[in-house]
Amino acid sequence: MKGNASVWTFAQRSRQAAPGLGFLSLGLLFIAIAAKELFRRDSDRWMAYIGLFILLLGALLARASWRRGKRQLRIAREGIETEATVTAVDEVRVARAWTKVIIGYSYADQFGRTRQGASGYLRNDEANWGWKPGDRGAVRFDAENPVESVWMGRPARA
Repeated sequence: MKGNASVWTFAQRSRQAAPGLGFLSLGLLFIAIAAKELFRRDSDRWMAYIGLFILLLGALLARASWRRGKRQLRIAREGIETEATVTAVDEVRVARAWTKVIIGYSYADQFGRTRQGASGYLRNDEANWGWKPGDRGAVRFDAENPVESVWMGRPARA
């Protein structure tokens, strides 16, 4: 994880990011088509209602992704760093020709309790490091809520 991480860096790891942005775009398209038809006055309003519904659905998904990204960015900046052990590396098919990697890991919190976490969808440059179960990586976790953690990648000392 590079030092120039942003909310968007972490929001992209969320499962809701791509569908949310897709629904937002599709909703805007429906509303634009409906607006054109309404100006002609030869159309019902059903296209606008469909567009509004799709737009709202996209906004809800994008908002959830953005909020998760903000929370993870805070943890990445302020959390307690510790070493994690990779427990699983899963390739998830997101689209026909598009796969993403999710890394499952375990770590010990400040009280010595073992916690489990998952990275979310990693960017290709992060995923192509050849992670396999048993590898060691860095995570940061929230001191107040140790269940909340963020996969940081290779330890700074590696």
